Amino acid sequence: MSFFGSERSSPAATVAMRRGLGLVLVASMGAGVAASSAQTIDPASLPEPLGVLVLPDKPAGAHWVWFCSFVDYGHGTLVDADSGVVLGTLELGYQGILPQLSRSGDAIYNVGMYFSRGFHGERTDVVEIFDPKTLAKQGEIEIAPKSMRGLPSTNLTTLTDDDRFLLQSFFTPALTFGVVDLALREYVGEIETAGCAHVMAAGSRRFFSLCGDGSLLTVDLDNSGTEKARQRHRGFFDAEGDPLHGTGARSGDVWYFASVRGVMHAVDTSGGQIRFLEPWNFGESDEAGVWVPAAPSQHLAVHTASGRIFVLMGAVPDLEPKPGGYDFHRGLGSEVWVFDEQSHERVDRFKLERGYAAAIAVSQDRAPLLYVTAYKFADIYDARTGVRSRELSDNKELSGTQIMILPVP
Repeated sequence: MSFFGSERSSPAATVAMRRGLGLVLVASMGAGVAASSAQTIDPASLPEPLGVLVLPDKPAGAHWVWFCSFVDYGHGTLVDADSGVVLGTLELGYQGILPQLSRSGDAIYNVGMYFSRGFHGERTDVVEIFDPKTLAKQGEIEIAPKSMRGLPSTNLTTLTDDDRFLLQSFFTPALTFGVVDLALREYVGEIETAGCAHVMAAGSRRFFSLCGDGSLLTVDLDNSGTEKARQRHRGFFDAEGDPLHGTGARSGDVWYFASVRGVMHAVDTSGGQIRFLEPWNFGESDEAGVWVPAAPSQHLAVHTASGRIFVLMGAVPDLEPKPGGYDFHRGLGSEVWVFDEQSHERVDRFKLERGYAAAIAVSQDRAPLLYVTAYKFADIYDARTGVRSRELSDNKELSGTQIMILPVP
């Protein structure tokens, strides 16, 4: 964990200065200088010792955002998007993906994977709890060493709507979900899901998952976090001809999922029920090719207050399946298309300045920002106009390969 924002000497610089002082004293003694004639060191001249910084309260209307790096041992960088100042960083463990922010704002949770010898050895998976004001670690809960890693996704981990339980995708290669009681700080156990992947909250004691045959599975928990009931809901998408990206985005009680060919599916979870809304097509073709959702790790975002859906789009030559699967959906995006939730009409189309991007997210305030990552870079746009307002780069504000984005409410 490291912090930025005030002028301080680095640990290396502090050590070097102290060593330098020691060499001067040794040299002086060797030259026969009497102890009584040695100069007194003014404590005020020494570097300020490193300490734990406390983040300020997030001002109303301010835009804070986490950019998360996914290479080897990952980390998240907290940035003030209005000024470009880095506020702090968190280590996220081996292939760390995306932390979870409690709705109450009093905790940050991360599912970390660690090995006793760096990249090999005994594996330990833990849910880490961090103080959002200091980013200091407050504790951890050991869980089964089965956490899913690989292609990053926003929906491998979630909190129930009351922040009581954390749900984590397991893969062994059987698909299950681990349940952690955050109030008691204990691992409850795992729930088998029979070929259903990704986990989305749908209430304080319910989650749902997308299944390989196009259906949807809901699981209800009791107050101890164990399974109380489950229900398989009819298929609502074509799992063979037009499968969904599992990285859905939520707007209130409605979850949106984009198919690889450009069909939007919506699941309404209000009232404790599951209702499939009418799907609608949004893919198009023009001189650039066939436009489809791009970069499946995080290509979808919703600004709830305005009812705007943002989709990262890329143009491909055709939609013919290639050996090994529907590889046309794995490319980067070059534009962000904006749709109205109610009318389903496209209301805007933003060309990205760099011409490519891997992930997008949107802040949830009255003057929303559109966050865009391009691996070694991150750009910030006005979500209402599509005008880029700030550029962040590797070896300056960011480091590593940025692949996931998490706006701070």
